[in-house]
Amino acid sequence: MIHPPTSSALDAEPLTPSAGRCPVHHHGSSDRKSPHPTEPTAPQLEQDAQGVWHVRGYHEARTILRGESRQAGFKAEMMGKMPTYMKPPVLFMEGEAHREQRRQTAKFFTPITTRAYHGLMERYADRILSELKRAGRADLSDISLKMAVLVAAQVIGLTSSPLAGMEQRIESFLREEEDPTGKLKKGLRFLSDQWRLGRFFLVDVLPAIRARQNSPQEDLITHLLDSGYGSTEILTECITYGAAGMATTREFISVVTWHLMEQPEMRAWYLKASEEERYAFLHELLRLEPVVGHLYRRTTETM
Repeated sequence: MIHPPTSSALDAEPLTPSAGRCPVHHHGSSDRKSPHPTEPTAPQLEQDAQGVWHVRGYHEARTILRGESRQAGFKAEMMGKMPTYMKPPVLFMEGEAHREQRRQTAKFFTPITTRAYHGLMERYADRILSELKRAGRADLSDISLKMAVLVAAQVIGLTSSPLAGMEQRIESFLREEEDPTGKLKKGLRFLSDQWRLGRFFLVDVLPAIRARQNSPQEDLITHLLDSGYGSTEILTECITYGAAGMATTREFISVVTWHLMEQPEMRAWYLKASEEERYAFLHELLRLEPVVGHLYRRTTETM
């Protein structure tokens, strides 16, 4: 049995929900790469001066997430501006509607389904390594985004684009920009946002919709069409699954590579480990280096 080397980045107690507290040691040095601020491990429930509750206990968080609360992150306030006839994106669905949509789309993300993409990923990885050896350097953020887009596009069904460069079009939704001030700047930002949406829709989403109307496939867009989604609703879901999913995948690939490049002992273990052990390692690293550091919810009843 191969055991991973000890690292301060992974020095954590096993996750024990019954303990009801964060299992990660927050004292001393840490090799964490995530920029999220470290939360204290106690108290389990705490209300700050602004009236916002901070929930750190496992059971407390699970109760709230399963109770009467609503999505408050990912610009949830924009949902109020959507036409009432539109189906809400899965990211903002609540309760049974959310669970049902998750059940229906889960088949596109099962290990058996995603295993079919292994050959595609391996061929792309071989190409990346070949280019890296030739050039001597590469931008990890760029190549990890291309890998994420390559796979996610297959799952979603964004495979009919007449122009290359979908990763750049998707990345344009992810750029962090300061909120504009003044009518002119706000107007220019609005036009810029509409241009990016229109470009993504016309070049990537609409061709995929038309292709699947003529020839349905086992992918998300076909499922949405079968569920009665319109083109605007499909565009919204493609941004949700595409932009958000691809960005999180890119960040996780980058942080794993960062750890393995910095720690030769860990890298040597990983290369010799079995597939099951590598998955366990990746799951643990994802727990310690969450792409999303906080979940924001708005309560609809007294806690």
